[in-house]
Amino acid sequence: MVKKEILGQLCDSAIMNIERFIKIQYEKQPYALPTYNQGEWVAKPNYQDTPIEEILTLFYVLNKQIIVINKLM
Repeated sequence: MVKKEILGQLCDSAIMNIERFIKIQYEKQPYALPTYNQGEWVAKPNYQDTPIEEILTLFYVLNKQIIVINKLM
């Protein structure tokens, strides 16, 4: 796996975690974590052909949002 795909996979994970962090605050407990197909999530966005600056911006914004959500928990 190349560096862009690894960073892209971290972005995908952040997207899934944002959903989880929001739902865990209002759904019935215990909350069941949804799964996802990591291979498809890496392949479909085509991170390999995306400029690294765009992936870095996405990574930054998603993780900044995770910080905001977690401060509210």
